[in-house]
Amino acid sequence: MRTIFVVVLLLLTAISAQAQDTSSSQRLQKLDKLQRESETWAAKQEGIARERKNACINAFGHREFCECLSQELHWIITFENYIGAVTIPSAYVPVNSDEKSIIASASRARSVCVARYFGAK
Repeated sequence: MRTIFVVVLLLLTAISAQAQDTSSSQRLQKLDKLQRESETWAAKQEGIARERKNACINAFGHREFCECLSQELHWIITFENYIGAVTIPSAYVPVNSDEKSIIASASRARSVCVARYFGAK
């Protein structure tokens, strides 16, 4: 009887260890997938920032200001979004919260970069 109990206990331990190995393997696979997705998003963000900086340099010709702008703006805001947001008449009322966020982010980034490179608002 004791032998059967020991064998059953050993079998349960082995099954438990195998389940933990599978669980660990699955966790590692999920972590790998998350890391790949994170790297993909980072690459997309870098690409958008690079395009935004290049468009800014083409328009303004001031590399440092454009690098600042590219760093200060939220990654999703394109240079075209920025131009649209900072040239909106002050009487304009944003339609939704996304539009408000874009305008606020663009205005804040502009203020920071203009102050940094031109010493004024």
